[in-house]
Amino acid sequence: MQWQDNVSAKKPKIDGPHGRMYNPTMSVLHYTVILEREEDGGYHAFVPALKGCHSQGDTLEEAISNIQEAAEVYLESLKAEGETPPEENILIKPLEVAA
Repeated sequence: MQWQDNVSAKKPKIDGPHGRMYNPTMSVLHYTVILEREEDGGYHAFVPALKGCHSQGDTLEEAISNIQEAAEVYLESLKAEGETPPEENILIKPLEVAA
């Protein structure tokens, strides 16, 4: 199928994260990501609200990009199963521990 260059033809935008199609009517969800520096280098990243959604990267930027993609795939999977995305319900608070 070829795209027509006229007002009535709408071309998909492939400017979303990771080359995915960008749909301006798609909702945007916000989740907290936790990034931990690994002892042997690189970073471990996870989204607490998305159980089991983990990734990693050699650099901070790579870890963020990878967890972004992992979260998108996770949410696409939920949608395919007819489930609603979880709401984030976390509280981050420093904890003082005697050592």
